[in-house]
Amino acid sequence: MMMMMMMMMMMMMMMMMMRMMIMMIMIIIIIIIIMMVVVVVVVVMMMIMMMVMMMRRRRRRRKIKGKQFVEASHQVGRAKRYTCVFTERDQI
Repeated sequence: MMMMMMMMMMMMMMMMMMRMMIMMIMIIIIIIIIMMVVVVVVVVMMMIMMMVMMMRRRRRRRKIKGKQFVEASHQVGRAKRYTCVFTERDQI
């Protein structure tokens, strides 16, 4: 009888230990998953911020370049027109 009780107690203890171990493992896994998710989110946010900054810079540069190109082309067109007029007058 005592042996049976001891065996039962041992079994119960083993079961409890197993449950505790499983719980601990689960908690550790959950913590690791949460950490990984946080790290991934932070990395993604950093990448998005970098992309936004780069896009803004590129857009600004492109806009400035576009304006400059337009102005330059207009100036060139005016210069060509004026030169054409002057050359025609000179010929006349």
